[in-house]
Amino acid sequence: MTNLKLRLLIFILLVCPAAVAAQTATEVFDGAIGAFNAKNYSVAAEGFAKYTAMKPSDSSGFYNLGLCYTNLKRQAEAVPNFKKAIALSTNYYKPALQLGYAYLDLDKFSDAITAFTSAATADPAKPDPHYGIGLANRYAKNSAEAEKAFMKAIAVGPPRVSFYYQLASTQYDAHKYKDAIINYRETVKLDPKHYSGWVYLGNSLDYDGQLAEAIKAYETAVVIDPTKPEAATELAVLHLRNNKPQLCETYARKGIVLDPKYPGGHRTLGVCLRNLKRYPEALSSGLEAVRLDGKYGEGYRALGYTYLAMRNAERVAKNNAKAGQYDAKAREMVAKLKELGENSELLEEAVNKP
Repeated sequence: MTNLKLRLLIFILLVCPAAVAAQTATEVFDGAIGAFNAKNYSVAAEGFAKYTAMKPSDSSGFYNLGLCYTNLKRQAEAVPNFKKAIALSTNYYKPALQLGYAYLDLDKFSDAITAFTSAATADPAKPDPHYGIGLANRYAKNSAEAEKAFMKAIAVGPPRVSFYYQLASTQYDAHKYKDAIINYRETVKLDPKHYSGWVYLGNSLDYDGQLAEAIKAYETAVVIDPTKPEAATELAVLHLRNNKPQLCETYARKGIVLDPKYPGGHRTLGVCLRNLKRYPEALSSGLEAVRLDGKYGEGYRALGYTYLAMRNAERVAKNNAKAGQYDAKAREMVAKLKELGENSELLEEAVNKP
């Protein structure tokens, strides 16, 4: 080829875009898939948006665009794309399921239940829609419906750790501790290292009056994850109830070392120290708990009882003027509990005793 012809060809390629082959829809789609798999969701979203313009009748473009927005935490933009995918699909199970989760993230629980129910209709053999219905009902405080949905997910199967854990947690929230124990046990049976499963199993056993078994559950949780404070703090509480305040103090301090910003640890330490009659230290711990969480009802209640214990100690020493100061502080705790909508009845009764 002569130089003149070569230059002419280059000129044509530069000034005539039509001479350059445009990307096909398949190439655009494949590029977007590659970006999605590389977790470059913004680039993937651009690609799928371009693809939907090129192939507006293909549901997969809208479905994948919805997934991109979900991963970008832009659920409000994901919703219309999942709806479009459902409208274009003959099998709409996947977009309906993802639409349900998008609504969950937007706290639109009724819409989430509708979407998950649609997914269950599209594929009755899948447990995930029932699990989604359970989550939506649990978040909406409909514990009876949530319990039924989680049971349905388990029945459809195969069962998963999350199914049993959420079922048990729903029952725990509804104070159905015997049922919760059964399903927390299933949770830790499927996943022996499920820290929260062991902690809430301990809580449920405690509420059911099975103190020794509760201690075993908490001790297991401490071994599984020695970096988290909840199990150590709960062990402290049980040792206190078992009339072992020194062990209570040991575990409470361990919980605080693990997480100094966990208000429950400071509250528990304060209760332990109060029982050891080390009132100034107990007061300091109780104040730290409510400093960390100004809406911590249990913290205010425990602090109120510490003030009452200090009042009693002062009365024993016949220092009634100072005891009156502690009465006033305890009454402040009653007022705070009422402000938070917490039960203040027992503390109020104690405050009003002569």
